[in-house]
This record gives sequence, C-alpha cells and structure tokens, in this order.
Amino acid sequence: MLLKKLFVTLRFSSLSKKWLDRKRRKKNIPAIEYALKRGTYDIRALAAKYLGELRSSVSKHALVSSIDDSVYLVSEAAMCALENIGVDADIQETIQKKRLFWVERKKEPEIKGRSQEKGYMPEKKDRPSRKSFENLKQMLRKPMNSGKWF
Repeated sequence: MLLKKLFVTLRFSSLSKKWLDRKRRKKNIPAIEYALKRGTYDIRALAAKYLGELRSSVSKHALVSSIDDSVYLVSEAAMCALENIGVDADIQETIQKKRLFWVERKKEPEIKGRSQEKGYMPEKKDRPSRKSFENLKQMLRKPMNSGKWF
C-alpha cells in the first residue's frame, strides 16, 4: 500500500477500479479513503459509493469533506454514502444545501466564448505565424518562371 501511495503521489501510476474492488472486498477502509482523496473523479465517486456500502462510521469525515468536491458525481456519491451511513442533523443540512447548489448550477447557462445577451464573439488575434503563412500562400500563387520570387 505504501509503494502504491508513493507511485500515485509521484504520478507514475494511478488508482484503478480493479485495485479499489480488491480493497473493498478486504474492507480496507483507509485505502478506500485514500482513493477518495487522490483518485480521478470516477475512482473518487466509486470510493464514496463503496464507503457508503461498508457503512463505516470511521469514514464520515472523509465523506463530509468530499461533499465539497468540484465534480458533481463525486459530491453526489459522497452525499448518498453519508445518507446510507446515517448522519446527524448538521450534516443532513449541509447535504441539502449542497444539493440545492448543484440544482442551481445546472440551471445556469454555460457561456463559451460568446456573450449571449450581446452576441459578442471575441476577435481573432493577428499572430505573426498567421501572417507568415498568408505570405507563403501568396508566394506560392505566383508562377515560378516570372523572375524574382521573393
């Protein structure tokens, strides 16, 4: 486990679903919590789901911190896992607030390069490489036998 943590930290390796399934069968909660902190978004979501299935009260703190994950799938999996484990009113209130946050965020339109109210599109910048490419195209249009090419 220590070697795997080192490889993941140094980005020589990544956590896999197969590795996480083995840790779930062995009920290795610290390893699953590690995957919840360090894995890719799909591994983090799966780790949260597995912690909810194991119903370990030890992992509540890791799941509560995963509620604030920037990825919706991870946050939702952590919230469902906490509901499976059973939590007090404070955490339940936090879960409700986070669910409202995700609903509001889904309603917001995504603006990609164009302002919707003005129909504004950012201008293309003149780059030196673009100018030299245009010059090359002009030179290639000239016949080669006409004398000076440059």
